[in-house]
Amino acid sequence: MDNKKIQQENNVNCTSENTLSSLVNDQMKDKKFSNEDSLFKAEQSSDINVYQDKSLREDIILESSITPSSKNGSKYNKNPRKQKEYTGYNPYQWPASIEIAKTHELATSLGQDQGGLSSQYKNQDESFKQSSQEGSILNQCPCCGESSNKKPYNWIKTDVTKSLSEKYGTAVPLLFELIKYYGLSILLIFCINGIYSIYVYKTLCDEHPNQCYKMLGFLPILGDDTINKYLSEGQLMVYRWLNFASYVMILVSQILVDLFCDVREKKLEQFTSVNVLKTAKARTLYITGIPKYKTEEQAMDFIVQKALELTKGEFRVEIVDFFFVRDYSKFHELFQKRTQLYFQTKPLLELSDQKTVIKVEKLKSQTQKINQQLHEVSNGHLAFKGKAFITLSTHAQARQLKNLFPKTIWRKGYTVFLSLIKKISCFQDFATRRQNQIEKMLMMQWAPEAKEINWENLGIKHSDKMQLLTLTFILSIIAAIFCGVSLTFLSKAIPGFYILIFNITIMIFYSVFLEYLSEKKKGKTKGSKAYFLLSKQGFFILIYFVLLPVLYYAFADSDSTGLRTYSLFIFFLVNSGFQFLGIVINGKSRAHISFKKKINKNPQLANKFCQKELNEKMQKPEFELEQRMIGVMQLWTYSTIHAFLCTYTLLISLVFLIIIYYSCKYMLFNQYSIYNYKTLSLQRKFLSTYSVCFQFAVLFIFQIANHTDLQRILGGSFFAIIYIGYLVYSHKRQAKLKDQRIQQLLKEPLLENESKGQYIQPHDSYSVLFGKFLQNYEQPYLEEEIQNTLEISNPFYQDVLKSFISQGNFFKRASSNFQG
Repeated sequence: MDNKKIQQENNVNCTSENTLSSLVNDQMKDKKFSNEDSLFKAEQSSDINVYQDKSLREDIILESSITPSSKNGSKYNKNPRKQKEYTGYNPYQWPASIEIAKTHELATSLGQDQGGLSSQYKNQDESFKQSSQEGSILNQCPCCGESSNKKPYNWIKTDVTKSLSEKYGTAVPLLFELIKYYGLSILLIFCINGIYSIYVYKTLCDEHPNQCYKMLGFLPILGDDTINKYLSEGQLMVYRWLNFASYVMILVSQILVDLFCDVREKKLEQFTSVNVLKTAKARTLYITGIPKYKTEEQAMDFIVQKALELTKGEFRVEIVDFFFVRDYSKFHELFQKRTQLYFQTKPLLELSDQKTVIKVEKLKSQTQKINQQLHEVSNGHLAFKGKAFITLSTHAQARQLKNLFPKTIWRKGYTVFLSLIKKISCFQDFATRRQNQIEKMLMMQWAPEAKEINWENLGIKHSDKMQLLTLTFILSIIAAIFCGVSLTFLSKAIPGFYILIFNITIMIFYSVFLEYLSEKKKGKTKGSKAYFLLSKQGFFILIYFVLLPVLYYAFADSDSTGLRTYSLFIFFLVNSGFQFLGIVINGKSRAHISFKKKINKNPQLANKFCQKELNEKMQKPEFELEQRMIGVMQLWTYSTIHAFLCTYTLLISLVFLIIIYYSCKYMLFNQYSIYNYKTLSLQRKFLSTYSVCFQFAVLFIFQIANHTDLQRILGGSFFAIIYIGYLVYSHKRQAKLKDQRIQQLLKEPLLENESKGQYIQPHDSYSVLFGKFLQNYEQPYLEEEIQNTLEISNPFYQDVLKSFISQGNFFKRASSNFQG
């Protein structure tokens, strides 16, 4: 009787999901796939648009540079049905097993495999399945299938490049090679200019002790006025020309870094499917600018009509797959909240006292509110974002269609130009007409292959990132202008030491405030932090941390005793210290060790988590590559640019780099885990942007330092030659790379059925892969767990569980709609 009543009420609770299901069914009525016409159409149910912009895909691949990836960047969350069928692993087991969590921690740690069976796990035969069900696999994690029998690396002797490049890609080894490269460059620059500078300081300090300042009690420092006054003409010329030679060395070193990355990519053959540069074989385009009121068929006709207008009726395309982008992010957020409520409710159901009844009642009311929100969202008709994927039968057709429409950069730049001239009355009508025309234009960019998309990154909101980036830009400019003006005027009335304290205070406030914003507004994927780290660094960090101290150095009064140079050295020491601590110290590792100790002392803590949550808690944190790479590059920036003004900065940076190199090796091999960083795309993009900003900063500081007019002219000319040559080389390199890939494509034989327009098979399409993701989502297990829990006799608890029972049904019904 009770079971019948539960079933009836269960059907009522499924209405919110049925509403969504009917909505999708109405939209997918005419969806067909025919081998004759090669037309497969489906709709997108994920806010996935961030990943399809080619200019943004480099960021996303570096941010999540992890394959396969789950919501938190781990690799354990694979197909739950296969996990349960082959290994008996249940991610929602309650209470959790500490032994499984420890095994997963070992499996995801960095170490030398001593006989794991991960390769067999990926290609199971019947005997292997049977043996795994019987539990005979001792060296394999039942959660992720990786070997747990690993021997730790010797972190002192082990070469990171040789041990990691084959399995984990080349991005992490690049960090350690950059540290070595920058360390050797700093040592060379010190040998060229620093040794002679220290010799000049010591000689003049012995001759004129009253004009000398002992930095830190033993390092001699002289002001520029004293050097120009007491140094002989010949020695002064040698001193200046050695300074010029160090400037040339710094300028060339940063360009050599980019060339070094080229050689590394070619040597290790990193042009794989996860590398954003491999777009020659692409047949799918990401389209934006579609009118949002269009239906699916109207949107397809709209795109074809636009192409026919541009080619005067001569263009013909064969569409294989068409995929709408709709906003399902709200559903993802609500289902995540409801899952968490269930995790909080489950332990309470095992108790029967009155206090737990009150707590469960509160959780029940929260669940009902979420169900109501789901119902409202589904009835609100999911918003079409004016974006879609279109897959053509051949790459030639896709390239031809893409070339018909304007590039993204051109359109954005032209839009900004029109918005500026629109403020002028005589150009207002012209700008308005052109803006209306541009809004009706379509933009097309290469999209990644469907299998490369991380479908689990639902709900990411690119608009939040852009708002934070814009706000960062505004704050950086305000901070730079405010501090620059204040330093310029206050340096004439306030001693340099107080100006230094004032600048450091503003710097700390600026950094802490931006870090707060990034934590407040970061997206829902693991890689968001890396994106915001990049958005906060780059050109603005050069303005603030490099140019402002130099402005103080340039506009302060004459420095006969070296006090100004000493203040600059202290400022550099504080900045570098912040970067050094940020690289070496990480709270995630400490939190992991602390939690592990608590679990070992009190195993009852595991009862608060399901198996999946405990695995996440026990798993070692990921090695944050981007943060450390940016810190190393900033340290290089501070030391080399300030070296024109204070030679001792090179020595401090060299010591910091040596400590960072070995501390990062220790953390990598002992305290962190690492996943498949297989691409250098974001590092390369950041290095290119950084290189341009760095070179201009070096030129600016060299020009305001005390050099002769001839040296300033030569320095500017040398910079122009090097920089223009570098830009020409970069352009030719990209063109040559593109031609090589196109030629390689033309030499390859046609794949099966490609000539018939059937290159994209059903199992490769965006819509079907997304449907498979929905079907294999974590919710089916949750449904089984709740069904088992319904066996409890208390009718009040049964009533609570009925609000959860339909959660898995939504994903299964949605996936069936997409797979047709």
